[in-house]
Amino acid sequence: RPRQVTEEPSPVEAAGVTTLLHPELHERAGGAPPGPSAGSWILGALAMLAQSPTLLQRCFVPGVHGTRGVLAVRIWHWDSWDTILTDDRLPVASGRLVSGGCADARQLSLALLIKAYARHHGSYAALRTGRVTEMLVDFTGGCSEKIELGDDGEASAVWEELIEIRDRGALRGC
Repeated sequence: RPRQVTEEPSPVEAAGVTTLLHPELHERAGGAPPGPSAGSWILGALAMLAQSPTLLQRCFVPGVHGTRGVLAVRIWHWDSWDTILTDDRLPVASGRLVSGGCADARQLSLALLIKAYARHHGSYAALRTGRVTEMLVDFTGGCSEKIELGDDGEASAVWEELIEIRDRGALRGC
C-alpha cells in the first residue's frame, strides 16, 4: 500500500520521473528484465504522459474510494471511458517498487497507473508487449498520428508542423 512504500505519499503529480522500471528488482521478482519487448513501451508512454500533469491527473477518478484503498482509473476503450477499479497495493521487492518507481519515492501515480492498466488487460504479463501510441490513447482518449520525417528537403515543413503540434499542447515522442 502507498503508506508502506513511503510515509508521505504525494498526491498525483508528474514531477520527478527518472525511471519507471528497475531492471534488477524486476529480475529478482521473477520477471525478465525490461528491454525492447518487456516494458520499454510503457516507459515511453508514461514518460510522455508525465509531460502533462493535467492529463496525468485526469486519469484518476476522484472520490472517497481513494481513502479506502480503492483506486479508480479512467481508460478509453471502444469509444467510451471505462473506470477500472483495483486496490492500491503495489508490487515491491527489496523495499522498492518493481515498476513505476520515480526519483521521489512519494510519487506513486505511475506505479498505480501501471497496475490499473495491467488489470484492464488481465495481468502484468499481458503488458510485455504493446505500443506507446495505444497506451497514450487509452489514458488520454485522444488520437495518435505518425509523422514521416521524409527527405532532407522536407525538414523545414516537418519542423514547422512539430512546432504547431507542440503549441497546441499535444504530447510528442519518437
